[in-house]
Amino acid sequence: MGSGLINKNKIMKLDKNYSIEKDAYNWILRYESIGGINKKTGKPIVTKNETYHGALKFALFAYLDSVLNPSSDIKELLSAINEAETRIINFVDKRANIKTL
Repeated sequence: MGSGLINKNKIMKLDKNYSIEKDAYNWILRYESIGGINKKTGKPIVTKNETYHGALKFALFAYLDSVLNPSSDIKELLSAINEAETRIINFVDKRANIKTL
């Protein structure tokens, strides 16, 4: 499993901020972003969110929905959709290849 897609904790990295993990009942879509420095603590500000989905495809749909930004330009929106779909397809293809190893 040297692809870096799945680590020993069964976490699948989608991009810089998003990952998916499987537990006994759900697929968990996780978001984590490190922002600026907290002035009081001096530590980085970490934003986290997770959503639970009954099937991998629903977690991937939620990911797609999260990464698309509203746009008044249809070409820009279509480009963003195509980029996100390409990331999802690549992710699913890599996952399928790992299962066959």
